Amino acid sequence: MPPSARPRLVLFDIDGTLVMSGRIGSRAVKRAFHEVFGVEDATTGVLFDGKTDPGILRELLELHGLGHRHCDDTRAAFFQRYLEVLADERACAETGHVHPGIHELLAALEACEDVTVGLLTGNIREGARIKLERFSLWARFPFGAFGDDAETRDELVPIALTRAHDFRRIRFAPADTYVIGDSLRDIQCARAGGAVAVAVATGGTPIAELAARRPDALFPDLSDTARVLEALGVG
Repeated sequence: MPPSARPRLVLFDIDGTLVMSGRIGSRAVKRAFHEVFGVEDATTGVLFDGKTDPGILRELLELHGLGHRHCDDTRAAFFQRYLEVLADERACAETGHVHPGIHELLAALEACEDVTVGLLTGNIREGARIKLERFSLWARFPFGAFGDDAETRDELVPIALTRAHDFRRIRFAPADTYVIGDSLRDIQCARAGGAVAVAVATGGTPIAELAARRPDALFPDLSDTARVLEALGVG
């Protein structure tokens, strides 16, 4: 690494940012919740964007008058079934895609010696693996911060920084850490951790709503590799 180069950490959200998974996650939550708790159509009207999987479970339990059942054993039983159903949904999925520019951007970042790439997602780790392996992307992310690390997304940047240090033996500054995501909660999460917020309008949040939160950078998608790299300080 050149002496003048500062190590940079780039953290990607998954759903809506890297891929559209064909709603296999929301279908798996709906099915697993019905099987474990006996509530049909439990997710109707519930928005998942930017939330952690454990946070979604807590919200659903409270919404359906089951908050008293929230405990470690119940959560473990739900997520065991959720992962089984998610794998089944992935096998049956007929829709889903990698967003434009993702492969090219990852290749460009991987070619930069002073850049480390990881995940920052509300998915629990095994759920993230199931979703990304479908598109041959899982192996490109050697570490991450996940929904099973913290129920509140705002806690994930420090966890990602610790994991990045463990992986590279480099201390990354929050100011040189970039959180790329498609939701308002991604922007909030970046700011809570002192990181740079890079928003992309490939998920469920309109670009005008993302712009209203004044992220440090905003793109309609990540297909313009040169412009994205510039925003990440490596252009």
